[in-house]
Amino acid sequence: MTITTIGDEKQITQIVKQLDKMIDTIEVRRLDVNNSVYRELVMFKIKVSKPEDSMEINKLASAYSAKTHDAKKESIIVEMTATPHQISAFEELAKKFGIKEMARTGITALEREEHEH
Repeated sequence: MTITTIGDEKQITQIVKQLDKMIDTIEVRRLDVNNSVYRELVMFKIKVSKPEDSMEINKLASAYSAKTHDAKKESIIVEMTATPHQISAFEELAKKFGIKEMARTGITALEREEHEH
């Protein structure tokens, strides 16, 4: 499970201690945003009002390395795995078509390997 939090050093240390006390907790690690890879999965159902919209939505999805699914006359589903910032940027651009539905997973992350010297 990935938990994302913001706080000062004391607050974050307290959160880590509380999580570590939980019975089912195996390990608690604090990841530095600069030393980890973090991503989020999101799916958008975007409204298609006219035939040109499908082509524009496909171009937009391609520009963000997203995949399109279930292209219908009234909507198209876009699947995207990216940083939260990239997802928010895509969402802003997709709003012009109309976002019918959106499902967002939340962040997951892994720590980068340290370089061997």
